[in-house]
Amino acid sequence: MSHRYTVAIALLMLQFGGMADAGDEPVNDTKVPVFVTFGKDSLPVVYKESALVARNKDGIAAIVFDKPIEKGVTYHYRFLANGQNEEQAGEGKVFEKYKEVWSFLFFSYHENEGKPSIKAGPISLSWHYRNRDSAWITYYSSQTRIETTDARDFEKIDLKRSLK
Repeated sequence: MSHRYTVAIALLMLQFGGMADAGDEPVNDTKVPVFVTFGKDSLPVVYKESALVARNKDGIAAIVFDKPIEKGVTYHYRFLANGQNEEQAGEGKVFEKYKEVWSFLFFSYHENEGKPSIKAGPISLSWHYRNRDSAWITYYSSQTRIETTDARDFEKIDLKRSLK
């Protein structure tokens, strides 16, 4: 087989073989795809089981996920800034929404017009859709520390104590 045909077949396999949308089907993968991380650390999160506690130079936040939306999820958070006694509370949503920018033969390029960042005060975490019930969180461990805890403990998390 000539080199030209081998390259064409490989490109077709990439286009149609591993690019299926998971939709709402369960995902059994245990590692975030490498193209998502770009040198970041990654953490799988199951929405109804997990709350996140994220800390960076600005303070600490507890984040819990609420309800799934189309290709995303809503969340709420509590944030405590360094040196402060009053917590800030808020809510948000993250989701994917792709728009085709260009297409040529079997190839196309899509941009995410969604909102792929979890924001809790000045803390920002990259979010990547996995399926209806879970996602990948990616972050730089040199800038942000993340721990997971039971979602039922969200209100009990003592941010002042954790900040010390």
